[in-house]
Amino acid sequence: MEVNDALWPVLVHEQRQGDTQLRAIVDAMLIETGAEVFVRQSKALIARIDSRPTLPTIRSPALVIVGEGDRITPIAANKEIAGAIPGAQLEIITDCGHLSTLEQPEAVTKHLVNWFGA
Repeated sequence: MEVNDALWPVLVHEQRQGDTQLRAIVDAMLIETGAEVFVRQSKALIARIDSRPTLPTIRSPALVIVGEGDRITPIAANKEIAGAIPGAQLEIITDCGHLSTLEQPEAVTKHLVNWFGA
């Protein structure tokens, strides 16, 4: 749990820091994933290549969703991503950090439904 204690303030929006239900979900995810997988995922993220130069080659529709309080991949980074993909749409979710699907599932769903045109 020390990892989650350290990551928690960075993962979720400042208004959700006291959300015990959300914290329980994130803690359960860590336990289910396990330390070995977490380390492997972290190493893979650190070693991955920079894909920004290839973003302009994407020809499929793209929706980029970011929480306005995301401290891991902040709005500026997501604007760069969306700006580099031809025709990409950027949606910013208020009162949300990095875990948008957990913090604001209704807002994420609304943006996906609108984007898919349903």
